[in-house]
Amino acid sequence: MSKSAMSSIIGVVLILAFFGVIMTVLPGALRPKPPIEVNVSLSPTTIKENEIAKLTLSLKNSDLKTHEIRIVFDTNPRILVYAGTEQLLRDYTFSLTLEASKPSDERVFTMTGVLEERVSSSDYPVTLKIYLDGNELAKTWDDVVLTVKK
Repeated sequence: MSKSAMSSIIGVVLILAFFGVIMTVLPGALRPKPPIEVNVSLSPTTIKENEIAKLTLSLKNSDLKTHEIRIVFDTNPRILVYAGTEQLLRDYTFSLTLEASKPSDERVFTMTGVLEERVSSSDYPVTLKIYLDGNELAKTWDDVVLTVKK
């Protein structure tokens, strides 16, 4: 194989490698940042019946626009969810307005649970669905699991 043919092959390989890297990196770089960032934490993750756990929801307003937010807790009916410590959530739903002038908001929800008869322990997944201005927000946070024991 001649030197010029070898140089041409190396050139083509380098160009293909360059385009491969660009096609791998570029889509992530062009993906728009979500309008709000969401973090969820649960403490403690294990409780006895009728004890409380606190679910903390942190919202960061990335685009600094006012947003109507609706949070839906998808969990077992044996888990009760309260806004703060007093207000039982009807239909496991909570709504708020995230103001443009307030770049972040943190909400604490209290959760308690009861077990079925003759069950000594159960894990209850808690999935949050968050709607931003009427549209479901693409999920970027982890679900949590509340374990309830006798």
